[in-house]
Amino acid sequence: LTSILGYLNLIKDRKYSSEEEMIDFIQIAYNKSEKLKILIDELFEYTRLSSDGIKISKVEIALNELIEQLVEEFIPIFAENTIEIKKNIEHSINIDADGDKLVRVFENLFMNAVRYSYKPGLIKISLINEDGYAKFSISNKGKSLNKEEVDKLFDRFYRVEKSRAEITGGTGLGLAISKSIVSLHDGEIWGRCEGEEITFYVKLKIIKDK
Repeated sequence: LTSILGYLNLIKDRKYSSEEEMIDFIQIAYNKSEKLKILIDELFEYTRLSSDGIKISKVEIALNELIEQLVEEFIPIFAENTIEIKKNIEHSINIDADGDKLVRVFENLFMNAVRYSYKPGLIKISLINEDGYAKFSISNKGKSLNKEEVDKLFDRFYRVEKSRAEITGGTGLGLAISKSIVSLHDGEIWGRCEGEEITFYVKLKIIKDK
């Protein structure tokens, strides 16, 4: 906001050398306004999801089909970032969940992997039935993180590299929002880094066969 006001003040006080420079100032202020709107929207969503008494509408969904659909929707983004996808998705993994909210979790994890993956790179996506739980994982290779850094990724506004997040567009709220949504589903979400490969996991209870 300070930066936006700074550029608008330069325009207001006519402290530009040409019309082209004025247009540059307007474009910078506009771009920063867009980022601010995204941050405010995500902050409101995080606050709402973290408040007591929030209810979610659960229905039976095929988690394997949801993940497959998301992979298809992300193909243009993967291609644009020269990222190859390797997937292992088991069939017939059904859970009780709020589909709209759960989609946000996996979209956040997909975008996080794209942003911080080496390019060209490889992202591995897996969904398996593990002892009655749906276990989802997504892995990419990037900058190595220690355990403390990985654990802090789920804290609101935490970003390993602030300057890098400015470039990638991260707000530092995506994983915090994902954690809140998974908690509302009585599930677990966590990360692990081995060498340069970081993996995020989501674990949710599977509906037993009727």
